[in-house]
Order: sequence, then C-alpha cells, then structure tokens
Amino acid sequence: MLRFFRPIIFFFVIPLFSGCGGQNPAPSIAAPAAPVEVPVTDAAGTQLVQMTGGDNMHYNGTRFTVVTGQPVRIELTNIGQNPRTIMAHNLVILQPRMDAEGFALSAAQAKAENYLPSALKNQVLASTPFAGPGEIVTVAFAAPAPGEYPFLCTFPGHYVAGMHGTMVVAPAK
Repeated sequence: MLRFFRPIIFFFVIPLFSGCGGQNPAPSIAAPAAPVEVPVTDAAGTQLVQMTGGDNMHYNGTRFTVVTGQPVRIELTNIGQNPRTIMAHNLVILQPRMDAEGFALSAAQAKAENYLPSALKNQVLASTPFAGPGEIVTVAFAAPAPGEYPFLCTFPGHYVAGMHGTMVVAPAK
C-alpha cells in the first residue's frame, strides 16, 4: 500500500517545498506617486479650486497652486454615498511648516469640537465645514505669502488614508 502512495506523495508534496531556500528577489519599493495637480480657474477675478472627496478617502488631487494676494475660493464636493456620520469630508489648510499628521491626530480626538480643536486654531489658515454625500461646502480667503501650505481632511482616519496635500502659493507676476 505504501508503494502506491509514494508516487502520489512525490508528485503533490515535493513541489510544495521546491521554492523553499531558493533565491527570492528583493521586494521592490514603489516610488511615491507624483502629486496630482488640481486645476485652478479664474472665476470673475477669483482663483477657483474645485476639490472632491469620496468614499475612497482621497481628494481629486494632492496639490494646487494659487497666486499670492489674490482671492481664492475652494469648493469641496463630497461625491461619496456613505452617510455623513461615517464619511464626511472637510478641507483644512494649515500654516506653513505645521505638522499635518500631528494636527490630524489631535483633530481625531476632538469630536466635541467637530474635529477642529480650538487649541490648534492658530495653525489654521482656512477651513471648510464638513460635507456629507452630495453636499458642496466652500471657503474663501486671500492667498497668503508665497510658500507651501499643507491641507487635510480632519475626519478621523482620513489623513492616514491619504486625504491630504499641499497648497502652493506662487509669487505675483
């Protein structure tokens, strides 16, 4: 009886171990994705930035560029379908060199303050309210001094999922 099973064991068990101890190629590490630029259009003298956020917890881009001293209007549309209680989105622009990740962690613990902690308001340049599915929220401000300003969604977990980027303010020409 063992003679009968020996070939079966050879053909089914040995191939399972044939890869053991072999040379495995080193895993390749993907380069970070290039920022996706959101177009900025001129709307009657105002720089209009149309952002979207969806159930995938990402904005439609990770970067936009405005010109210093000019009016800016950001429109954020929640294109998702999940209810506001689990998937609302906002867009908070921080002052330059602020720690966006640290801000996101603090914001996630500030449910009573609608995830925008009052103790950190001095770090905020501008922010939209939260948008539920199908809603559009806006914020308007004058573009500040040239530089890079981080932006993020402060709903818990959204920053970690990738819902953040950079507003670049270019000098006036």
